[in-house]
Amino acid sequence: MSKVNFYLKDAQTKSTTLIYLYFSYDGIRFKYSTGESIAPKHWSDQTKRVKKTFEGAAELNNYLDKLGETVSDIYRQSKSLNRSTTPESLKAELKLINRPNRVIQTNLFSFIEEFIASCKSTRRPNTLRNYQQTLNVLTEYKEHKRKRLTFESIDLNFYTDFTDFLTLTKKHSNNTVGSHIKTLKTFLNEAVERELTEKIDFKNKRFKTISEDADNIYLTQSEIEYLYKFDLSKKEKLCRTRDLFVVACFTGLRFSDFSQIKIGNITNRNTIKIRTQKTDEQIEVPIHFIVKEIMEKYKNQYSNSLPPAYAQAVMNRYLKELGEYVGFESNIATKQTKAGLIVHTNRKKFELITTHTGRRSFATNLYLAKFPTITIMKITGHRTEKAFMKYIKVTNEQHAQLLADFWNTQNNRLKAV
Repeated sequence: MSKVNFYLKDAQTKSTTLIYLYFSYDGIRFKYSTGESIAPKHWSDQTKRVKKTFEGAAELNNYLDKLGETVSDIYRQSKSLNRSTTPESLKAELKLINRPNRVIQTNLFSFIEEFIASCKSTRRPNTLRNYQQTLNVLTEYKEHKRKRLTFESIDLNFYTDFTDFLTLTKKHSNNTVGSHIKTLKTFLNEAVERELTEKIDFKNKRFKTISEDADNIYLTQSEIEYLYKFDLSKKEKLCRTRDLFVVACFTGLRFSDFSQIKIGNITNRNTIKIRTQKTDEQIEVPIHFIVKEIMEKYKNQYSNSLPPAYAQAVMNRYLKELGEYVGFESNIATKQTKAGLIVHTNRKKFELITTHTGRRSFATNLYLAKFPTITIMKITGHRTEKAFMKYIKVTNEQHAQLLADFWNTQNNRLKAV
């Protein structure tokens, strides 16, 4: 007497979960992963199959039926030949005849989960968080559309439908949508490398990572100096936040780097030499005279002569509080495409200050001071001038003034001849 049934790996999850085949025979219970996943709400506990309301239910249930018939046939044939049937032998035979291509094509979510798990020792926490967020929205999309999502279904039609879902249903900004598409391409490139799929529609130029220039701010040289000189003696947390932020303004380092400066990063040439966490590049930047003053202030308190950093989210909150306290209240017009619509807002400058404003201020102020772009890029770690020019925050008026200054220099030189 033998019996086949199908059960979910985790019937309580709100996400998708694997479907397992259970085969009972001769007092033995054999468990086998079908390679298919489904959300519990689309699964019938009575029929042990996918509910008919789920798109693709007929195809998936047909596959489960055939898988059940296959394992029963293997068992009956072994009995007729007087061979013992073990879980190991059943698994081996199923792997040989169970249409491996079919499983690979539909096992997109299991692959992504396995890929994220394999990256835990090699990727930064923020990257892993981005990976998980994209997996989450893919799951939401599948549940919302009641569609099966496989490697084979990732085509240009999917791209249009998925980006519409992110834009109109989730109401994400263009940059958030672009971030999810970029991460999805990372998953699919890895799957192609592993020869799990030959589907490469995602490499089509129309399957693009959309983005728009964010209206991020920078602080001018005079604003940074004003902030540095502001009396914060009675505001300890703001003083510590200000000092670290000013270090960022004069080193161009990201939070992940300036918050981790060790005594060993400070050379006898009065430079900070550090390998960046995000890009794993070795950079070296001279210590600005204001940074030297800050280090002198803390040298008897901390080994690296710099105060320890707050968590980034905490520091971002303190920076806004700091900006308001010192009076950075000019109105900033911002523009963002969200839910498919261009949204214009006016915000106070202090509301837009983050830890990354320091790095952006460093690059922009040096550019406006006509410092060689290639040298700035070597310090900030930008690999292309195109990326660098999108990064700095220079207005049309400032670009016009740079050109006017250049022409005035030429005119004065001609007059001197």
